Amino acid sequence: MSRGAVLVGVGVALCLAGCMSYPDQVEGGVGIGLGVDGQPVVHFTSCGSPVVEVVVLQGREGLAEDEENAVVGEWRLDRPAIQGFLDLANTAAEEQFLGFDDGVTYLVDVRLEDGNARLAGAEFELADLDALGTDQVLAAEDRVVTVHELAGDCPTR
Repeated sequence: MSRGAVLVGVGVALCLAGCMSYPDQVEGGVGIGLGVDGQPVVHFTSCGSPVVEVVVLQGREGLAEDEENAVVGEWRLDRPAIQGFLDLANTAAEEQFLGFDDGVTYLVDVRLEDGNARLAGAEFELADLDALGTDQVLAAEDRVVTVHELAGDCPTR
């Protein structure tokens, strides 16, 4: 078994156990759902360093191994936050926001004040969000949880 396959297996096992820790990732949760206006909203909870930026990338489909994912939009929070949400379509992006298209996979990357850390992100297509109920979000590893459950991804101390 290759080293990469072992690392992926370990990562999945850790997620299934409720632990969101990976190299350069910290405990917490990221989920994406729909706001009351039907537009994508990112919800986040960090168990340590505050969130400072949300980045949405296109998925890896069709990219060579050495190619970087295309950036769809980047949003810097007005001030760092441990918990909150960001309405992507109704918040000014740092650069140009390319918008979302049907049938395209997107990745949500939430970056923390500690520049080397991020939360385990969520992957989605617009159709995935349409299938969610009120107050539900799609989180890492394709988990469908409520916003309240997402906030519970931090271990109690």
